Amino acid sequence: MKFVLGKSPAVWWPVTLTMPDPENPGQTVKSVLKVLILPQGQDDYLAEQERIAEIKGARAHARAEREYLASRISGWDWPDMLGDDQKPVQFGPETVATAMQEAWFRQGLWRAIQEVSLGEAARLGN
Repeated sequence: MKFVLGKSPAVWWPVTLTMPDPENPGQTVKSVLKVLILPQGQDDYLAEQERIAEIKGARAHARAEREYLASRISGWDWPDMLGDDQKPVQFGPETVATAMQEAWFRQGLWRAIQEVSLGEAARLGN
């Protein structure tokens, strides 16, 4: 594949979610979700991290993080994302907002965005 210099297109990337295991107290389970990530240049990525770091107040900081993360994704492989009813959950503003409330979703997404934005390969287990 040839390298094309310019604005990078959205890329499908594996996001590993390390979640509490509902069947084994104190243990975790991993799940991999494919997410369509909107790449960002290194300078833009770092500028956003600095902007978020300067925000005062826990709620405002958390909201800025969630908004940033939501702005960097434009889809997920919805058969991989299940709701409480065990049915696939389609990508949309409401479902993204719900997912952003979960620490393991945000943590996995942060790692994936960093891998894409800073040019790191997807690591086994993310």
